[in-house]
Amino acid sequence: MFANVSIQVGDPMVSPAIPRTSVIHEGATTRVWVANPADFSVELRRVQLGLIKGGLVQVTDGLSPGERVVSRGALFVDQMTAALRR
Repeated sequence: MFANVSIQVGDPMVSPAIPRTSVIHEGATTRVWVANPADFSVELRRVQLGLIKGGLVQVTDGLSPGERVVSRGALFVDQMTAALRR
């Protein structure tokens, strides 16, 4: 016999989910590139991750719902900006 069970702990929490390919891991630190549509700039921002399901990861801190992140080539953007800082 099989059963599907959902366990809810605490109050429900609304948080954004982003593609796993957006996340840059640097040791214990996780960051994402947040896009600013007004001037086409990007900002490197530290985030805290939560649950992972399939190709998505929950962001529990550091990103607000509705903000856009670089979802493809995030590591390339990170390497290019590091090279420009040198």
